[in-house]
Amino acid sequence: SNPNIAYSHYWIDANNVYQDLSSFKKLYVKFHNCAWSVSSLSSDNNANSCGSTHANSEDQWWVGMNPCMGANVAYSLYGILSSDLSYFQNNHCSSKTFINSFFTTDGLTSFTEAASTSTLNYVSNLNQVCSINENGYGIGTGCSSDGTFTLSKFNGACSSGNYISTTNTLDSLNKALTEEMECQLIYSSDGSSADYATNLLSHSVACQLNVGTSQQSSKACPDPFGIVRKYEINFILAQQAQASMISPTERREHVKFVAFVTLMSVGVALILLRLCQLRRLRQQNRRFHEQKYMEEEDSTITADADSIAYAVAYAVYS
Repeated sequence: SNPNIAYSHYWIDANNVYQDLSSFKKLYVKFHNCAWSVSSLSSDNNANSCGSTHANSEDQWWVGMNPCMGANVAYSLYGILSSDLSYFQNNHCSSKTFINSFFTTDGLTSFTEAASTSTLNYVSNLNQVCSINENGYGIGTGCSSDGTFTLSKFNGACSSGNYISTTNTLDSLNKALTEEMECQLIYSSDGSSADYATNLLSHSVACQLNVGTSQQSSKACPDPFGIVRKYEINFILAQQAQASMISPTERREHVKFVAFVTLMSVGVALILLRLCQLRRLRQQNRRFHEQKYMEEEDSTITADADSIAYAVAYAVYS
């Protein structure tokens, strides 16, 4: 079940949004930052032994393979549903239309399709796929500590994340992303805009803050309204509630135990009540016999007194 059903615009992942694309009138994206996350741009697999291409079977992927990492876009997605009121339609990128936050898996490519020509030129001229030079250094797109895109040098394959230095801060690209992709339309059901959503959603995964886990909170995952945190807390509460539920067998045993205790309690109560009744009867019987005895004693004393009085009177008059 969905613990976030109260949020009408909540979708758990990009694929779910894509499957329900017909439910939306419009979709918008907002750029937040660069995120070092799982990447499909993995031409440097041979150098880093990452990704499933080095596994001889699916099992080996989980046992020995590391996911390929790269510089991706962290963005938030907003949607206006066909059933939304006009208020939502005038608040494109707000807490009311917020769907979820995502990381791309193909770097900047699919995210910037809806950007201007100049931004697309920045991206097309950028070496997003890592290239390893003759000295064994990898040159490719990276993320700075403040969340901007950079061109960086790595020790070996770029996907290893063994950062050495920044060769270009890519200021023009970062400025264009911040200004142009503030609240960019990527889909419109009326056909007034090209469909950029399909490709973007097929190259995106929902990101997480890792609330309530031992993992370090992902600072790269955008949470502009604190809603992603609420999503995750609701899932934690739902899991805890599920864990606290007893099985049908345990429930039956619990019912039997409660019934047994109830019957025993009723039985003990009836026995105590009967004992109280017997005690009361004995007390009443004792009081009855004591009263009868006192009455007999009084009768005897009265008879004796009468006899004495008669004897005295007889003696006197005779």
